[in-house]
Amino acid sequence: MEPISFGLARRHTVVSRCADRRTLAAENEVPDYVVFGDRSLADMAARRPSTPEGLLACRGVGAAKLARYDEPFLAVIARE
Repeated sequence: MEPISFGLARRHTVVSRCADRRTLAAENEVPDYVVFGDRSLADMAARRPSTPEGLLACRGVGAAKLARYDEPFLAVIARE
């Protein structure tokens, strides 16, 4: 597996989402990657979805994760 590279413009976005992912993971008592993996965060940073449907199109987002995490992640994307 090749390392994930982020453009400078997207680095802040991904780091911000990692912090939110960490908070959600702690609240649910699961590892960070169970919420969303790094590649999912990178795809969100590239796509910048603004709707649940847009978030569902991102890598690693299925119906269950959409139902559980759409509001917090769409809020993070909207404020960036």
